[in-house]
Amino acid sequence: MQPTILHRVTSGGLHPPYALQTIEAVTLTSPRLNQAEERGRIGTRPGIGRLVTGSDVSERFMCSQRAKTPLKSPAADVRPQSPRPASAARRRAWLWIAACLTIAALVAACAFWRFKSSQPTPDAIWERAQANFHAGRYEEVALDLRRLDRMREPTTLDWFLRGQLAAIREQLDEASADLAKVPDDHQVAAHARLMAGQVERRRDRVRLAEAAFLAALRLDPSLVRAHRELITIYGIQFRRAEFKAEFVALQKLTHLSFDDVYHWTSLLNNSWDPADVVDSLMRYVAADPLDRHSRLALAEIYRRMGRQEDSESTLEPLAAADPDADAIRVQIAFDRGEIEQADRLLALGKADNPALARLRGAEALGCRRVQTAVEQFRIAYAANPDDHETVFGLWAALELQGDKAKAQPIRDAAHNLDRLNSLLQRGRAATARQDLPLIRDFGTLCEALHRDDEARAWFHLAIAANPTDKQSQQALFRLESARSIRKPDESRKP
Repeated sequence: MQPTILHRVTSGGLHPPYALQTIEAVTLTSPRLNQAEERGRIGTRPGIGRLVTGSDVSERFMCSQRAKTPLKSPAADVRPQSPRPASAARRRAWLWIAACLTIAALVAACAFWRFKSSQPTPDAIWERAQANFHAGRYEEVALDLRRLDRMREPTTLDWFLRGQLAAIREQLDEASADLAKVPDDHQVAAHARLMAGQVERRRDRVRLAEAAFLAALRLDPSLVRAHRELITIYGIQFRRAEFKAEFVALQKLTHLSFDDVYHWTSLLNNSWDPADVVDSLMRYVAADPLDRHSRLALAEIYRRMGRQEDSESTLEPLAAADPDADAIRVQIAFDRGEIEQADRLLALGKADNPALARLRGAEALGCRRVQTAVEQFRIAYAANPDDHETVFGLWAALELQGDKAKAQPIRDAAHNLDRLNSLLQRGRAATARQDLPLIRDFGTLCEALHRDDEARAWFHLAIAANPTDKQSQQALFRLESARSIRKPDESRKP
């Protein structure tokens, strides 16, 4: 049987909370408790404790203990606890997270490295853009150029490709600006100048185009395209000396076709139609009022067409002392019958100007001043022995002078020029390119006129058409042998 605890509280007669309280604990067995119960229940008298239940005793005991013990702050009862060790499961979870993050970082690094290694280099992009340009994929070229802009500063090759693309897209101002950024010492400088000239020609500013083509040839004399561009400009402007020089240079670089050589011969022989070039010259002058050569050519065409007023207005911006402009003004005065005005202009002009000399010779010949006519025609012939009017005027003046020996070679030249004009008429036929005798006759007449470079070109065409043509082979050998012995214009002196 479990023991029972009997608590008795004794009061000393003092009033709480100053009364001394005594707690007695008596351990009784159940029989003794029964005996006490038999004697009568313990009552409550002053000074004598009473029997209380276990819950009451516990409560009062706790109250007394609180009264004896001074109060403490709650913080004083808080004892520092040692850190709680992480459980094994939590440690494993953290290890798994760290491992996953490490693997993810490695995978990302590998992916980034593969991405970077798979990206093309700027040089590869430029090569691709160049290939796209030649293939005509211009939109892809533009995309590649924009990508290069994000990767690096534009290089000289980038500017060159930009200029090419802008020219194709008809963005001519942008093309000129881009091509101008290519320095002369770069490997593509000659081609950049060539393209710049083509851009200017498309803008009808042939004065600037000519300067660009000449710059390209100074950097690279072997540029066939630059020579051909200059031939076109000089032909339209009727500048025969420059025209001939370009054909001579072109002949050394490439094979000339029938059309090439025919154009060469016809222009030097004054066989041209002004109506074919008048529209071009009008555009050139409108686009660039400072284009002197185009203005002179347009004024001469207007004069030949009988439009004297248009010719004079075209010449107005040129200086009064311009010898070539003066020659046209004199010719206009002669056309109108204004002899005094023509004489006044001739007197003011330079004595050694070939164009004015020809006009002075023609006037002197008309006035039967034979010696003056001979002298003036000699000046004009020395500068331009291919001019039809000059050759016939000198021949006539020498005949009137009675100098048969000196007149004979000039007369032969005049007859050969007439024959050459007849051949040029035949050369317009569609079958002329396969007409071997006609091609050989062209060469023979050019050789007789001491136009050796043209003669070589015609004989090369004849041999290309028939490699067994002995006459052309012999003529070509003869010309090549005489090259080092005789200067081309040596026998053309009257």
